[in-house]
Amino acid sequence: MLDLLNEISEMVYVVDLENHDLLYMNTAGRKSFDAKEFEGKKCYHVIRHRETPCEECPNKELRQKDFVSWNFTDPATSLHYAIKSKQTEWEGRPACLALAVNVTESEKEKNALKNGMEGQEVLLECAKLLHILGDTDLEQAIDRALEKIGAYLEADRVYIFEIHNGIMSNTHEWCAPGIESQIAALQNMPVPQDEQLNSLFHDTDDITMSTLDHLKEKYPDECAELFNEQGIQRMMAIPLEQGKKLLGYLGVDNPSAQKLENISKLVHVLAYLLSAGLCRREDQIMRETLSYFDPLTGALNRSAFSRDLELFISLPESVGVARIDINNMKQINDEKGQAFGDRVLIAMTETLKSLFGSGNIYRSSGDEFIVICRSISREKLDSKVQELGSLIEKNVECHASIGHQWARECSAIQRIIFEADEMMAANKKKYHQDTGIHHPVVTDDILGLAQPENLQKVIREGRFLVYFQPKVSIQNGKLIGAEALVRLRTPENVIVAPDRFIPLLERSRMISRIDFHVFDRVCAYLSRWQAEGLPLSPVSVNFSRYTLTESGFQRRLQETVEQYGIPKNLIEIEVTETIKEDDSYNFTRVIEETRKSGFSVSIDDFGVKNANLSLFTALEFDALKIDKSLISKVPDHQKACAVIRSICVMCHQIGIHLVAEGVETKAQEAVLQELGFDGAQGYLYSRPLPRKEFEEKYLRK
Repeated sequence: MLDLLNEISEMVYVVDLENHDLLYMNTAGRKSFDAKEFEGKKCYHVIRHRETPCEECPNKELRQKDFVSWNFTDPATSLHYAIKSKQTEWEGRPACLALAVNVTESEKEKNALKNGMEGQEVLLECAKLLHILGDTDLEQAIDRALEKIGAYLEADRVYIFEIHNGIMSNTHEWCAPGIESQIAALQNMPVPQDEQLNSLFHDTDDITMSTLDHLKEKYPDECAELFNEQGIQRMMAIPLEQGKKLLGYLGVDNPSAQKLENISKLVHVLAYLLSAGLCRREDQIMRETLSYFDPLTGALNRSAFSRDLELFISLPESVGVARIDINNMKQINDEKGQAFGDRVLIAMTETLKSLFGSGNIYRSSGDEFIVICRSISREKLDSKVQELGSLIEKNVECHASIGHQWARECSAIQRIIFEADEMMAANKKKYHQDTGIHHPVVTDDILGLAQPENLQKVIREGRFLVYFQPKVSIQNGKLIGAEALVRLRTPENVIVAPDRFIPLLERSRMISRIDFHVFDRVCAYLSRWQAEGLPLSPVSVNFSRYTLTESGFQRRLQETVEQYGIPKNLIEIEVTETIKEDDSYNFTRVIEETRKSGFSVSIDDFGVKNANLSLFTALEFDALKIDKSLISKVPDHQKACAVIRSICVMCHQIGIHLVAEGVETKAQEAVLQELGFDGAQGYLYSRPLPRKEFEEKYLRK
């Protein structure tokens, strides 16, 4: 029988039930447990490498008829055994007969399956966290995901390094109990080059791994010492990527070796989820930047101001406000070009930042800025504003009107903003009075025009005035028409140019009330001039594209001219052709219907900003007005002259009346005469004139 037991591959041994002495062990057992000499030795010492009996020893439970099954792992070899034991007699002594089978491979498979299932649960939980919390609190979602990863991998520390502009910093960290945090010391470090990373880590199952022994071999001083101080024996690093862009790394210190088996796909999916979360955060930052920052100057915008104002009100500290308005911004753009105007705005922003810092500088409108200074004394605010005036004249190449106020508590911020605005408006009014230029500041009176009842009140009070700018024959200088232009008279009798209120009325969709008010006044004046027998010429009236979209546009035109009994050939409808129109607005259809009803149509502002040549084939119109942005380049800019010459040729061939806007010099006039322009308007001939002055100068002379 012993020969038979020695032949089988399973391990068989016999143990004395009373004293645990090994009585027999077959060949397979002696080889597996390295027990060449077993006689007189204890089973727990030879098989389990223990000094005392095993707690789970089944000897007391053994019966002669039934087997007892149990398992154990050899701590020396990490091999797993499944054992069946039963009571027997051996040489007349009560003994335990045990049959042991090596189940290491199946145990590994079982553990791998268990770890895989646990890993899938962790993966699902992390995905839920990053999806559910990611939209509201991405930082918390990432931190909780790291906690779950660390607990699953039985690691000491799990962390994320993020890379920006060649610098990497530890941005997120989870530490097991008793493990010291490292995040504060791992900031703003240069990113290692690829060859350094490749030599620092070696690939194992697509996961970048490194052991302390490998580090000691490659970097015997710095790296090995650093990792040794932190107690790192094993580490894992997984790249976080967006396409081919490296965003950073997910790192794990001292993960469980057992848990690392067969988790390559798991950690890469986790890396993908974390990468997606980081990308989403970058998108959020970008959206916030676009929402709250002015793209031209980099200053905060009006939306940011509205957001921050609610915060400032509750702060228990002093506050100062400065309001800055660049004088004559439109004139700067018209005379020196949009690019120069942009440089002025950028220079103004940089000047404000140099004096006040970049924290609370807002570009509140096209040429206006607001600066909020927290925890500042009245004396320091006064000093900075005084210095600002000198810096603007030195650095910005413009004049600006400034108003400022201070309060002891932030709760008064809205009041001092209003007071600073009033001071700025007063300074601007004085500047324009001193220089003889109309005062165009936007006041609460102008802002109130966005309210229908306020707008109607201003119309009833007759404060919207119609000015006329003559159009003359460029060949002989005689009057051939005029353009009607609207102005606003404030309660202080200040005349405000349309660029200060027309955009507001367009945004509030109230512009049609002004357009038709001007149209009504022009028809009334033409009717009066006609009754008085004065010489008449066509007057062009501007209509916003928002007005053109309104239903009943043609009907209102028709009713107004019929009311005043004037011929339609005295009215020219002037519209701006834009490259991108609203989808609901059929520009071609409106132009066709307007011309069919008997009015002539003029396309305004054709030039650098609006130079859609397809309109020559898409539309039927009567006149084309070349924008001042092109005319101002004549005669010095050869390309501009060539473009204008080409436009003249097209217009002459298809019978379109050609008018030049913004003519200011005799040199420009000479070129335009040579090119064959029909008409011109501009300061060379006349500025826009109030109605009475236009009548006296051009109709009654």
